Amino acid sequence: MMANSSAIWGRKDKPVTLERVERCLDRLAVIMDEDPAIAEELVPLFDLLEEEAARLRAEESSLQRARERARRSRMT
Repeated sequence: MMANSSAIWGRKDKPVTLERVERCLDRLAVIMDEDPAIAEELVPLFDLLEEEAARLRAEESSLQRARERARRSRMT
């Protein structure tokens, strides 16, 4: 499991959100595509960002499932 995103990125002023990570992935993909000479060096960073995006998606999914369960529980 990954450590707290703020600790990894060393930033506390803006939260690491799925939207921000996705934008970074988009920008990095363009850089990698436009400059094949450095693309291979950037693969580990791309992989790290993809893992963080997957973790954030799973977190959002878990929160959504918990909210839906809470709603159902309140109805009964």
